[in-house]
Amino acid sequence: MAFTSGLPAHFSSIFHQLGQPELTLGRVVHDSGGLVRVQTSAQETSVCSARRGEALAPVTGDWVAIERAGGVIEHVLPRHNEFSRHAPGRATARQTLAANVDWVFILMSLDGDFSVRRIERYLTLCHASRTRAVVFLTKADACGDVAARVARVERVAPQTPVHAIDVVAGIDAESPHQYLGKGATAAVLGSSGVGKSTLVNALVGRCASATQAVRKNDDKGRHTTSGRALFLLENGAALIDTPGLRELALWADAEDVHAAFPDVHALTHACRFRDCHHGSEPGCALRSAGERGEIAETRLESYRKLLSESEAHGARRMQHARRARGREIARAARDIQTRKYGRRD
Repeated sequence: MAFTSGLPAHFSSIFHQLGQPELTLGRVVHDSGGLVRVQTSAQETSVCSARRGEALAPVTGDWVAIERAGGVIEHVLPRHNEFSRHAPGRATARQTLAANVDWVFILMSLDGDFSVRRIERYLTLCHASRTRAVVFLTKADACGDVAARVARVERVAPQTPVHAIDVVAGIDAESPHQYLGKGATAAVLGSSGVGKSTLVNALVGRCASATQAVRKNDDKGRHTTSGRALFLLENGAALIDTPGLRELALWADAEDVHAAFPDVHALTHACRFRDCHHGSEPGCALRSAGERGEIAETRLESYRKLLSESEAHGARRMQHARRARGREIARAARDIQTRKYGRRD
């Protein structure tokens, strides 16, 4: 297939504006945290990480300009968007899972993995990443109440397409294709064992990603995807397969949480106090709606939890930035003193 068949004109224009004929355009197709692999129009080649001083570390989905001779990434082209989460175990670090994504395929199986609370978390991250989401509920052939579970997801994702599929059994297996037009990129996300690699293989048309059965005792999956890999489809669309995500800490602000909960956020305007925390305050419209049964208490609690989490992470990042700025000012003051008075023993 032609590598350039899915090249968006925006990135082609940016590359040509560099005006460096010794460079060639490529896309990162595999990222495992060290070396990355880049697909060019000629071949797939292993390259080093970005040249020292490059502002962005390349991740799967990035369009990059590489030196033909040395295979070094000279430029990471400005991203259209990026799907990120709060890095596990890090207080203020961001982890970008994929770049330049048009769709996020949220996969959740209709067995023991099913959780509408996790769907809400995924949707919040999609809003933060400025990507469109589609929910695919997998293993539909093994579920006895598919319609009821689809309805539960649709209630928490009112503006998001939801499909119950089973690629192996052939249930609505063609529905993902409608989102994979020429040049579109979709990142496939979900827990281990939900069928991400199975779906990727079916869409790519070959065994592009290894698969394993889930454990029978608890429906938990085994990690089979190493790193994040991009696969090209015949029409120039691309799929990014990702490892199962054990943690999904938010990298989002309050507005992203509001966007993921449009029904809940609409009620906040009726709260008596503008700074209502939606807990025990008098005149809280959310609490009243929950008491009347208009919105499930579990959804209200999820909204409060994600809002609190996003605000806490934001406060830590601001504190970290202030401390970093303070250290910069202190270093600058020491440099001025040294230049003025000379080094002191």
